[in-house]
Amino acid sequence: MPVDFKSRAYLVAVSVAGLIALAASAPSVPFQEWRGLLLFAALCGVAQLMPISLFRSSSVSVSAGVIFAGLILYGPMAAIWINLGSAAVAAFRPRLKPIHKIIFNIGNHALAAAAAGAVYVSLGGTSRPQQVFAVVLPILVAAVCYFVVQTLIISGIIVMTERTSFWKTWDTNFRRSALNFVALAIISVSVAAAEMSIGTIGILVFSVPLVMAWFVFRYIQDQAVADTKTGSQVSQ
Repeated sequence: MPVDFKSRAYLVAVSVAGLIALAASAPSVPFQEWRGLLLFAALCGVAQLMPISLFRSSSVSVSAGVIFAGLILYGPMAAIWINLGSAAVAAFRPRLKPIHKIIFNIGNHALAAAAAGAVYVSLGGTSRPQQVFAVVLPILVAAVCYFVVQTLIISGIIVMTERTSFWKTWDTNFRRSALNFVALAIISVSVAAAEMSIGTIGILVFSVPLVMAWFVFRYIQDQAVADTKTGSQVSQ
């Protein structure tokens, strides 16, 4: 919890900026496709229900893959709103959070999605592209942008409240999850291609690579924990 003026100001700034991003994007969201938007937001929430714990206080889920696929299918403004599914679940899991943390988390999710969307469009990415694999580079760079913005914002509030080194905080909590976001971006292209080719039933295909990614991420993290324990034992 923030304990000084700078921490509180930072929390408020992120929260307000995120809410502004949500409000500004609303007029451009294709709400006529509300069924697809709700489905993707729900999938985001389901994915967030199964986070994989990393070192210390961080975790990763496959919800980013849903967001990236939504970005390709429905555009950058829709991705901001789809991301609310993940933020909504994070508000009460693993336990109900205070209202200021909920709003901060919503702001963080919105800003990360907005930044990723802006990068995606600036690199030539479009919604429902005729050649979906032509957006591989834009979505990869957008995924990196999403990861950087989200983790830097979280690292910032941790540094302010715990008085720790910024680099050490980011390195300990988030560095190992960087490649996960790149992998999810690649999966999202296949997911978008499946949905565009066979319609809503493509969502069933959608779940397969994401479930596989979850097991891969879990295995990698378990191995990392085992290696850390082994190293500790050897050094004793």
